[in-house]
Amino acid sequence: MSRTFSERAILSPGSFGLRSLFDAIDQHVVRPVLAWHHTRVTQRELMALDDRQLADIGLSRGEIDGAVFNPRRLASNRA
Repeated sequence: MSRTFSERAILSPGSFGLRSLFDAIDQHVVRPVLAWHHTRVTQRELMALDDRQLADIGLSRGEIDGAVFNPRRLASNRA
């Protein structure tokens, strides 16, 4: 009994297989959502620190968003 074309395409390891589907979902959905979540958690944790603790790590309250959303910009300003 032979498989139909669509079954072979789904099961094949080629460009139309399940693996490529999961890789695409991982790259275009899962990773961006995890990056966004990590950014929001970092921002929330920094906002929970008091001004003295922020000064100890070299930040002011107004620099938190810049440090979280664009850390390279903040690092280049301090160099």
